[in-house]
Amino acid sequence: MPPDQVRQNREDYILAGDRARARPDPYFVGRKLELAIFREALELTSEEGGSCGKDETLVVQGPPGAGKTALLEECAVLAAARPDHVVVRLQPDELGSAHGLIRAIDAAVGVPAAQRISRKVAERGGRIGPVALGPKAATAEPAATLLKAREGMWKHKVIVLLVDEAQNVPVSDASRGVVQYLHGAAREVRILLACYGLGDTLEVLSEAGVSRLSARRVNTLRALAISEARESIARVFAACGVQGSEAARDRWLDALADLSQGWPQHVRAITSATLEELSACGMSTAACSLERAISAGQAATQRYYEQRLAGVALWMPAYRRLADELDNSAFLRLHRLAELVRPLLQECGTSLEEFLTASVHAGVLGREDSRYTIPVPSFAEYLRRD
Repeated sequence: MPPDQVRQNREDYILAGDRARARPDPYFVGRKLELAIFREALELTSEEGGSCGKDETLVVQGPPGAGKTALLEECAVLAAARPDHVVVRLQPDELGSAHGLIRAIDAAVGVPAAQRISRKVAERGGRIGPVALGPKAATAEPAATLLKAREGMWKHKVIVLLVDEAQNVPVSDASRGVVQYLHGAAREVRILLACYGLGDTLEVLSEAGVSRLSARRVNTLRALAISEARESIARVFAACGVQGSEAARDRWLDALADLSQGWPQHVRAITSATLEELSACGMSTAACSLERAISAGQAATQRYYEQRLAGVALWMPAYRRLADELDNSAFLRLHRLAELVRPLLQECGTSLEEFLTASVHAGVLGREDSRYTIPVPSFAEYLRRD
């Protein structure tokens, strides 16, 4: 790569730090199973004849930092590369009413098409009347009726709806009508709904009308394999111009991948901190201390844990107790977790449900059905140490 591009890559990655990128990650690795399931869903949705019912809804959930947004962006690239597919990124509240969803899909499908038609007619000296862009917000018709009325404008496309932070989808009669329409089979337009969110996303969507999802359509993101974390860091090193012998490079990659424990957010934060250290040494592994880079990476992960705990610091005694208990067990069932924390919660007037929701959203706890754990071992170590 040209030196200017290498320098730009490095500056972009350092500035990104531990924040999620707003565009596809050029160093994306792993998640082969989840991507394969997404491709399979695309194939089913693309079939002529419309809906495949429950197989047209996907849920990807996991703790903060598990790489959900990066996976969403990779799925968006896959979908957008297909002929006649339209990718629509939705805010959670746009599933709260038929009007919000219609506006979002019309913007992706109807409005650009109408503008192209208008231009072509105008070029020929003609005129075209205004194109309807959906019902007025005051319309009180049921969501299914409003949405089905738009199918004629949408049916020439395969519509892929991607919802990030889907744990925030509102639960109401209006949203149930929207979600049940998207999740059901009684429609002519081909739509794939893919929701990405925290560990309680499936529960929220179930309350909003998603039911009977097949097992392959619900995925919980866990850590990457260490080899995948190493590959990700290696790609960044190559793109950002890290220099040094092959032996030194391998030693750095092994150490940083082990430090990350395969956690996607840690891979980003540790690699970003390492690039800052290397930048001060001419991007040479020979001129820079690996121990100093590791210390910078450890500090970056600690800052992340401090940030995650900022809003739930009141419950630190409970988290320390859970960290000790999980030292001998991969997961805690809900009843055992309740036994451990309920006395402490009673002291501060907090319900178990409030505690669990806040802990899952803060990333202190990861949830799989009625099982709970601390997402990455270093987080448990941090809780026990402090």
